Amino acid sequence: MTYAGMMIGQGDSVQTLIKWDDEAKRLTLEPTTKQTAQRKFKIELIPDGVTKEIQYTGQRVELKF
Repeated sequence: MTYAGMMIGQGDSVQTLIKWDDEAKRLTLEPTTKQTAQRKFKIELIPDGVTKEIQYTGQRVELKF
């Protein structure tokens, strides 16, 4: 499953690609534009109930659940 999210702030847009690999239980966030934004995400794996928090800084990050 792949989702391309858009974070908008102060008249600019920042696009972030969010990918989920169900088999590996891995979530990947990576920028698709040169502009970046810092965001804090709280991610919950359902139905397992496992929760992780990350500070996204506009750099590629992978979370393993």
